[in-house]
Amino acid sequence: MIKEFFSTPVYEDIIEVNNNEIINYSYEVNKIIPTVKKSNIIGYQSDSLCQSDIVLQPLIKNIFDKSKILLNYFNVKKTLTLKLLNIWVNINPRGGSNCVHNHPGSFVSGVYYAQVPENSGNLILTHPAVNYEYHSNNHTIEKWNDKNGARVIVIPQAGKLVLFPGWANHYVEPNDSENHRISLAFNVGFKENIMA
Repeated sequence: MIKEFFSTPVYEDIIEVNNNEIINYSYEVNKIIPTVKKSNIIGYQSDSLCQSDIVLQPLIKNIFDKSKILLNYFNVKKTLTLKLLNIWVNINPRGGSNCVHNHPGSFVSGVYYAQVPENSGNLILTHPAVNYEYHSNNHTIEKWNDKNGARVIVIPQAGKLVLFPGWANHYVEPNDSENHRISLAFNVGFKENIMA
């Protein structure tokens, strides 16, 4: 009997928020908050935003609502209280990308895509076993699928919300378009001080 272990669930949904407001807000943030250097290459990444900003409220509500789906998948205790740890703006011009990283201290991480030009780069989640591709590659695998794949490719789309575990390594491919890719990334944890 085969059992499956070490699941890496990825949740995707198109949500209803005012993208024009979020895009305008992102450009305003870009004017007043200097970029921070974390995983971003070339592109702009803001520091943590003020979570009480009115324009963010519909998005934050969706983040909480949809995060519960991932928490239920993992059988997280219902007594724990969700907390938005941080949320920030990413603006990637042509060539802008994000190197491989994860989000320590968060249970759920994610991204909301506000503006997605064609060929502006996919979100890639890598296999949790760091040496996986040594064993499973084009020399050994006849046909790739969700069970044997070395990575998950998330194709961005304006209005798409993507959630995944905070421990999942991921990166963003370079933006090959002439227009900006604009997204808001975030981390969700718990009000209770339980994360190591």
